[in-house]
Formats: sequence, structure tokens, C-alpha cells
Amino acid sequence: MKSATSGSSHIPNRTLATDPQVILMDEPFAALDAQTREGMQAELLHIQQETRATIVFVTHDIYEASFLGNHVYVLSRLPARIIKYVDARNARDMILKAFNVENVPRAADSLAVERERVRYEPRFLEMQEALREALHSQPNTKS
Repeated sequence: MKSATSGSSHIPNRTLATDPQVILMDEPFAALDAQTREGMQAELLHIQQETRATIVFVTHDIYEASFLGNHVYVLSRLPARIIKYVDARNARDMILKAFNVENVPRAADSLAVERERVRYEPRFLEMQEALREALHSQPNTKS
């Protein structure tokens, strides 16, 4: 079993016990308070780097999507269709370089201290605004 399953991990060991290639997560942090949520986001980034698993993460939180996602898809109302794709890797890499952070798990630790600076970093705000615009550009149709 890989090191991501031991010690500080809050994701149940049974999820990682079979060394999955893909992990599906549907709003896993929605009911958490802000401080716990940020800790879990950092832990998830660490687990992803350790296991190299693909994580499909569903969220309604634009900040969470832009921080955790490499590839962010905005879906329309039902019937769900992709209405916007954002490759978040480049923006996140630029942000991390601006903070002199070499990798994502270390970034999560550093960002816990400087999270407000990151939230208001212009490139990060631009990515969040692109996602927000895509969400609000949908017609108000009922299915």
C-alpha cells in the first residue's frame, strides 16, 4: 500500500486499498467548514501526487474547482452538456511560481498560510471569472 494511505490521510483507506487508477468524488467536502475543507483539499492534492490516480471531482465551488482541477469542465443544466473547458494547469503553475512553490503538495502547505494572497492573485481570479461567466451564460430553460 502506498504512503498516501497512512497517517494523516482523511480519505478512507478502503478507497485507496486497491490502488485505484481512478477515484470518483462527488461533492466530498461540501459539508465541511472552511478550515477543514482547505486541509482536505491539501490532503487530496498530496494523495493525487503520491498515487498518480486520476481523480474526477464534482463541485459547485468555483474556487475549489480552479484550485484542485487540472482540467475544469462547466456543465449546463439538464440535460448536462459541457459548456466551458478551462485548462487550469498553466494558471496554477504560474501562481505557484509566483509564490516560489515547487510542487502542489508543498503548495498546499504554503497556501494554507497565504490563502488570501492566492485567492486574489489576478490570474487565479481570471480563471474563476471565466468559470463564473460560463455558469451564468446559460439560458434559463427547464427540462
